[in-house]
Amino acid sequence: MLKHVAGPDTQKELKEFRDVLATCYGPHGRVALLQPVASGHVTITSQSGKVFQLLDSLNPVLRILTGSLSTYSQRHKDAAKLASLLTTNIILNCFALDCPRRQISDIIDHILTECIERVRTPPYVITCDWSSVSHLMSVTRTLLSSHSLSSCFNNEELNHFSSVLLQAFLHVAVPSNSKDDHGSLSIQNKIHVYLINEIQCPCTKLYHGLLIEEMLSIGFDREMTLSLAHHDFRRDKNGHISVAVFKISLAGDEDDGFKNKTSFEASISSQVSASRMIADAKKEELLELGATLFNSGVGLVLCQKCVHHSLREYLEGKGVPIIERLGLPYIDPVIDLTGAVVINSLSATISPQLFGHLKSVTVQVIGDKQFILLEGPSPHATIILPFLLEIVGEELKSVVKSTINILEDLLYNPQLVSGGGCVLTQLASFITKQAECVDDELCGRLMSSINTYLAVSNALSTSLKQCAAALYHNKRDSVTLTDSLFNHCWSFPHSHSSYTHFDASRTCSCGRVSFASIEGEQSAVVPLWSTVNSWKGLPTLIPETLEQSLLTDSTLCYSKISPSLFLSDSLSGTASAITFAKDLSTLIIRTHSTLF
Repeated sequence: MLKHVAGPDTQKELKEFRDVLATCYGPHGRVALLQPVASGHVTITSQSGKVFQLLDSLNPVLRILTGSLSTYSQRHKDAAKLASLLTTNIILNCFALDCPRRQISDIIDHILTECIERVRTPPYVITCDWSSVSHLMSVTRTLLSSHSLSSCFNNEELNHFSSVLLQAFLHVAVPSNSKDDHGSLSIQNKIHVYLINEIQCPCTKLYHGLLIEEMLSIGFDREMTLSLAHHDFRRDKNGHISVAVFKISLAGDEDDGFKNKTSFEASISSQVSASRMIADAKKEELLELGATLFNSGVGLVLCQKCVHHSLREYLEGKGVPIIERLGLPYIDPVIDLTGAVVINSLSATISPQLFGHLKSVTVQVIGDKQFILLEGPSPHATIILPFLLEIVGEELKSVVKSTINILEDLLYNPQLVSGGGCVLTQLASFITKQAECVDDELCGRLMSSINTYLAVSNALSTSLKQCAAALYHNKRDSVTLTDSLFNHCWSFPHSHSSYTHFDASRTCSCGRVSFASIEGEQSAVVPLWSTVNSWKGLPTLIPETLEQSLLTDSTLCYSKISPSLFLSDSLSGTASAITFAKDLSTLIIRTHSTLF
């Protein structure tokens, strides 16, 4: 007999899934330690994508949920946690309703569609000002601080980290007027991140160009690196270094496609060793290639694979250095950086049209490591990230990539919404107010009763508030509230003394609304306060001392602090998360009784 999919086991697994996501949600989140049942390997992460991949369940609802979220997180990394929390909250809150599932899904679709339209209009939308450096710094800092790993930095370090990341993004994103800008990679692929031990590199650094690490495994040695530091490169009439990029082996192997291979194999005699004759023919052809490169004005040769020592000696003797064994991680950025056409065959005609260009080649020393810095016509940037633990370094690297991705989206859609959970409480209030105006006509179109509509709208409002409350993990030490004037999210300490000595300069979570003294202002409207309920024992009533302090001392107004200190989230990311939650929750709720 098939058990009901919305039974106690399913709800228990959904709650556990939500609790894991909430653990690493927001700036005060923690990392999750995940261990599969089948093996003893423990994964430490705060990335939603990894959580979705590692959480395995035989439950059909969880399998659909994690599978869909895993795919979604590949494109919307930052919005994936909000999408997952909101989807899970909606499913759990609506499963508790004693209403027809089809009606519930139709009402959810209607209400959340209105929310998506509403969040794209004033006063929700805030325009991202790309002409203001302070505003861009605020946005970048908010995006970085929204991750749980931001707790690893103090304010000064976070500001420096934000500044470096913004400089790298602007260096790559600002269009170049140069005709030599051949860049074809996306902005995210033009910004490279290196992890360096914190002892060797105590702070984050930025380099304009592509850093290639000095390692014997990629054909580097100290002497070659030092020689490049003082090398006088051949340059063309524009002052650029011509670069030839090979994506094949130049080691003279038999399968390298040499043009004269057939002819010399047929002329083997008994007096001469076959292998010696083949090697000499290959060497001769490689030297012809070297002469062609030199005569064409090439100043630097880059090769993905190995280079024959004879070709290396010939070109270096002519003043043309070779960097070999670049490998796949470097070859595509090098092609984009230089604008070269990659040479895939030795039988190809070598012409200047295939060559790329570099502005400079320098050597950078970071700690006890040496790097070669290539700067070309296409702007690239390299960020050096210090770390103490490799796990933390990989997490930071993911945070940088996610932040760059959102900044790139803001270039095409420069719109923001209030951060810190404020936009979620605003939408929750909007749903509640819309429900108060519901009429028989709307319910008739949705083929539901008014009571069903009110129950579903209350479940959706609660779900949004739960997501806002999930940003604040210390439930024992603070209380999360929302005001009745602006419907923003607030967090207050839970200690008795903080109520009686209330700080009138306190602002909401995003910083856009603050308290103002109402002494002498008879016409001031005093706000009412309500608790943003959570699923983990948050009190349902506001402590009386706090209620009296808020009611008698202050009212609310728009904050007078600098807009550069406001917390903001991407509008496209927020709208995308709500859209995903709408689609997936309605699918699961509508079909839950047949999911086996």
